[in-house]
Amino acid sequence: MQIYGYKRKGKRLETMREVSIVATPRELKTVIKMLKRAVAEMEGKKKLRVDHLHFQDLHKPADPKSGDFIVMITPPN
Repeated sequence: MQIYGYKRKGKRLETMREVSIVATPRELKTVIKMLKRAVAEMEGKKKLRVDHLHFQDLHKPADPKSGDFIVMITPPN
């Protein structure tokens, strides 16, 4: 698994070694839902017609400064 991120908005995309998530139970359930959608797309069980999914498309944050969680849809190996 490859993990990328930005230290600051508008800066260079960097490879991350580790990521920490602080979330509510509802937010974690939404992340799980998003990951299941990504798996279904990668395994050909669902056609989303996208190459990535955004957490904030499924869960609008109360705080506009909240970060986003993006899953890239890649073909299975």
